[in-house]
Amino acid sequence: MARRVSKKIKSAKKPAAQKSIFDQLVPLSIPIKVVLLTGAIYISALVVSIVLVNLFEVPLDLHVAGVSIKTLIWGTHIILVAVSATVATHLFLDKPLTSLTRVMVQAEKGDFLVRAPEVSDDELGMLSKNFNQMLSHITNLTATKIQTEQDLFYAQRELGLKTKLSEQHRMIERNNKELEALVRDFSLLYEIGQGVNSTMELEELYRVITDVLQQRLKLDKFVIMVKDETGE
Repeated sequence: MARRVSKKIKSAKKPAAQKSIFDQLVPLSIPIKVVLLTGAIYISALVVSIVLVNLFEVPLDLHVAGVSIKTLIWGTHIILVAVSATVATHLFLDKPLTSLTRVMVQAEKGDFLVRAPEVSDDELGMLSKNFNQMLSHITNLTATKIQTEQDLFYAQRELGLKTKLSEQHRMIERNNKELEALVRDFSLLYEIGQGVNSTMELEELYRVITDVLQQRLKLDKFVIMVKDETGE
């Protein structure tokens, strides 16, 4: 029997990743998360601006360096929104996409045990999940291929051993038959020799040889033809 090998390949560990607060509450797409985060920061900044203006009673038409306070506040809001959108895009798009790309490069080099971090349920999260499933299938196919190659190797070796044993068996049978034939020949010569030693008469010697050959060769009749001095 061919020795069985384990089909289990070292299991790949998924990178430990914690889902964001957005995905813990409800699965959202990347654009919606960017808009929500940017909007939340903008509203917070707007509320803080209104509170500060009312708290310090700052007149909105006051000019600083030729620019009104109202314009400065709106400019600050615009910059804050732009920065918030950039940070949100980096967190929800660039960062997970970079991680996924890194894993794809490793898989392209032949390392099918790597896994992409599944940090969200958005588009990139689903892409990472599907990519991990594909890598898992490839790993299983690799394990099956290794097992099949092992089985084929042992089957071929077992077949080779059986072929050698069959050839040796046929050779032994052929040698046994040759030995049996030699034994029969020696036995026949021995019996003829015993008959020759038991008599000195020529006629009796012919009779002994004839009886031995007829018995050994299982012949109904056996005759020895001898010519005399006249050729008859």
